[in-house]
Amino acid sequence: MFEVSLARLLSIAHGQELSYMVISLALLGYGIATPLLSRLRKVREGDASKWPLALSISIPLILAAAHFISVDSQRLVWEWGPWLKVSIFYFLFTIPFLFAGLTIASLLSKMPEKSFLLYSGDLIGAGVGALLPFFFLPLSSCWIAAILSATGGILLAKDIKQKIAGAALGGLAIFLTIFKPTDSFELKFSPSRGLPTALLEPGAKLKETHWSPWTRIDIFSAAAARVAPGLSLNYLSDIPKFDGIAVDGDQIFPRINDDPQYYDLSFLDNLPQALPYSLIPQHPSVLLIHTQGGVERFEAVFHRAFAELIEKDKLFRSVQFPTYTGWHIVPVRGYLNRKRQPYDFIIIGHLGGGGALSTGMSSMRQDFNLMVETLRLAYQNLTDRGFVVVHLYRLPPERLEYRLVNTMIESLKKSGVEDPAKHLSIVRSLQTYTFLMSRNPISQEIFAKMKDFCNAKGFELIYPSQNSNLFSELIAQKDIGTPFALDPITDDRPFPEQSLRLGNIKKIVAAAKGHWQIVLEGGGWSFAVFLQTILASILILGLSGAVRSGGHLNLYFLAIGFGFIFVEIGWMQRLSILLTHPAQGVPIVLGGMLLGSGLGARVGEFIKIKSLSGIACFVAAFVAFSSAFFLRYAIEFVSAYPPSLFLLFFSVAFFAVPLGIPFPAMLSLLKEPRKIAWLWGINACASVCGAVLAAALAPIAGFTSIFLIASGCYLLAALASRLSRSSAQI
Repeated sequence: MFEVSLARLLSIAHGQELSYMVISLALLGYGIATPLLSRLRKVREGDASKWPLALSISIPLILAAAHFISVDSQRLVWEWGPWLKVSIFYFLFTIPFLFAGLTIASLLSKMPEKSFLLYSGDLIGAGVGALLPFFFLPLSSCWIAAILSATGGILLAKDIKQKIAGAALGGLAIFLTIFKPTDSFELKFSPSRGLPTALLEPGAKLKETHWSPWTRIDIFSAAAARVAPGLSLNYLSDIPKFDGIAVDGDQIFPRINDDPQYYDLSFLDNLPQALPYSLIPQHPSVLLIHTQGGVERFEAVFHRAFAELIEKDKLFRSVQFPTYTGWHIVPVRGYLNRKRQPYDFIIIGHLGGGGALSTGMSSMRQDFNLMVETLRLAYQNLTDRGFVVVHLYRLPPERLEYRLVNTMIESLKKSGVEDPAKHLSIVRSLQTYTFLMSRNPISQEIFAKMKDFCNAKGFELIYPSQNSNLFSELIAQKDIGTPFALDPITDDRPFPEQSLRLGNIKKIVAAAKGHWQIVLEGGGWSFAVFLQTILASILILGLSGAVRSGGHLNLYFLAIGFGFIFVEIGWMQRLSILLTHPAQGVPIVLGGMLLGSGLGARVGEFIKIKSLSGIACFVAAFVAFSSAFFLRYAIEFVSAYPPSLFLLFFSVAFFAVPLGIPFPAMLSLLKEPRKIAWLWGINACASVCGAVLAAALAPIAGFTSIFLIASGCYLLAALASRLSRSSAQI
């Protein structure tokens, strides 16, 4: 529960990309328990009840300490100073998971014969706890986790003093849950996030903050609300000042009054977003996807079109336009699969981010609306005169722009279009690109309207154009000589800003005029973090002291650690596509896998088969292999129906049952506490490294390959299980 809530808090304060660090943090904390148990006899043989009590008190203390640490992730790529803060940050949040790891590892070391019971209880509790953030705000979930930890300490305690201490800690956590003193415990925003940057504007002031379990919306008064991205330089009048809206502390949108007469909105006709309405001026039907009801919605109002809006969270409706009737709080693909009435324009929002800002972590961002599969569905929901429209900020050198063109071409081909080039158009302003994908080939009449609009506003029609350029060559399927990866964005490789080609690193640095940071930005960051986790794992195991457990046993626990985390990361990505909301996909998969694995461990206790560990690994390998090829089609089928979060949760739990058997099945056969602690550490370190390695490999090899690697890991574990038995290592 604390893991899911911390991931949410980190995603708000530092970005969705850093929230995935929590998985590695948790596993690292569990791994550090290994040297403590191996080296320190008092820790190994002491009373286990003190560890859940330490976990309970560490949660508020760590959050209070982290409140005073500000980490600017952008500066990491050119300064060494922020790395110290990141290291402190990383160390602090490892501490609660260390205490959790010491709790379960010490119990397993003392009672290996009850491995199935202890392991299943731990996982089932964690799985159920992952559901609670669906009902509570992130900080409240942290306090509830502290209450539950204190309760566990009381139940384990034999001494009356420890029971009193547990009751006191539980009472403190209850106080924090009720009175919510958030100012002292909320994580500080990274200075490079959109909201703190906007609040630096003269006269800027934070006015309101709204929360749901999945979204935070801040309303502020400032001039940095990004009201007019790409505004024509021919427009010389003043732009009205609006309040701004920051979504999860970063994405910035204007908050425009629901009455269009309240402001002078004539500037809207001088934005690139007005282009579609110059092509179909007579009351077009419009669908806005994840635009947060900003400028795009008022472009529709200004041009007398009724717009329907798809958003991730009903909080947008209550904050923006509560009386507006065109809201749909549904997953995008589910809505497009079910919708029968086509639209003239389907406009996909992508202008709420940081504009021409970039960080080394941007390669890990996922935008499920810019994938081949989503664009194909959008195309199929157009009228005969309709367009799919995407607006992007310009960020040279062009990479995402080229990838989007290839993605549109691929989606048109999958829709049966023979000549995609006749369906595309691209317009460039000083700040933005506008991409249009038409249902039917663009006629000369429409082309003339585009030229007239661009000439009047001072924009550039770069495709179709009489002048050759890189976009026209790319659309003509010519090699444009870029060193970047320009593959279409798909469900299997859902990272639009991942542009790194490992064989072209020198050319990429040369294209950026020697700025090596572009390698991190394009995807090299994840490999750098992977090397860091390798070094941390070697250090942990080195401090533990080598234990003669046998090479086959080491290989077994290493393989199941990699296999489990690879399946977990892959399932998170697949479900996030279905829900269009990673903040929901992560707890559903994490909780479902933990619950299912816990049930599997409990069931495994009653299966009296000598080679249970090997058989369980074969079944787990089949689950991973099936996920590589069949999960995608199952999700496409399910997306046509409104997904039930609880149904998805229990579906994940069902398929995760065999994944929970291999670990306790082998551990229950061992007797020596130090050997158990050592193998526990190997498994935890494999999971730490596997979480980062999966993130590094997925943009290059695809998630299908991640599942296949997981299947191979479980097959390797099955072989190691057989060899360990034949060599009498257990």
